[in-house]
Amino acid sequence: MLPTYLLSLREGLETALIIGIVLGAISKIHCKDLAPAVWFGTLSAVVVSILTAIVLTSFGMSLEYPDQGGGGPDTDGELNQLF
Repeated sequence: MLPTYLLSLREGLETALIIGIVLGAISKIHCKDLAPAVWFGTLSAVVVSILTAIVLTSFGMSLEYPDQGGGGPDTDGELNQLF
């Protein structure tokens, strides 16, 4: 489980870096009126991510491989339950 948390931390830091770069770029070209659009996009991405997590959890799905010997993606047929 620790690798999952470390991966999430790394992705969060990358996201913060990208948002900072975009905000710095729009500031440098004197288009500060675009900053609310950047923050709206960021908020939208967070909301979609949370909703996706809720939907996956409600279906009992996981983004990790099962802890079975040699398990791979979708060894339990989880994706087949959706269709």
